Amino acid sequence: MTDDNGTCIAQPSTNCLSNQNICSTDASCVTFFTGDSKCVCNDGFIGDGILCTDINECRFDICQENAICSNTVGSFTCECKDGFQKIGAGFCIDINECTQADLCGANQICENNDGGYSCNCLDGYEQHYKGTEMSCTGDLSSLSCSIF
Repeated sequence: MTDDNGTCIAQPSTNCLSNQNICSTDASCVTFFTGDSKCVCNDGFIGDGILCTDINECRFDICQENAICSNTVGSFTCECKDGFQKIGAGFCIDINECTQADLCGANQICENNDGGYSCNCLDGYEQHYKGTEMSCTGDLSSLSCSIF
């Protein structure tokens, strides 16, 4: 190694046992059975131990289906998408919103789907919209019933 004038200078020691301050704050000093030591980046980081950079684990598609990955310093988290709930070791299953509350209006039936639900008119009723609000109206006299 040389300085700006081309003069040889001693390379700084990478032995962290005698100088633990040379390790990155995201690294640990590891001592080998030979007595040598070296800075090693902690889990979730990559580098030479003196300079360590966070690994973005999310680019490896690490979360289960229906989950969103968020990179954190040295780690990551997986959170279920809207309409899904976490069970067990990070698996996200659909929430059946139709069993949780009366979500649909009069003359409507709730139908669960992946990550959400929809409201549909009962047979014999027609959809009408006022803005974004749906209502179902109809003439029940048009329905026929069979008596057995």
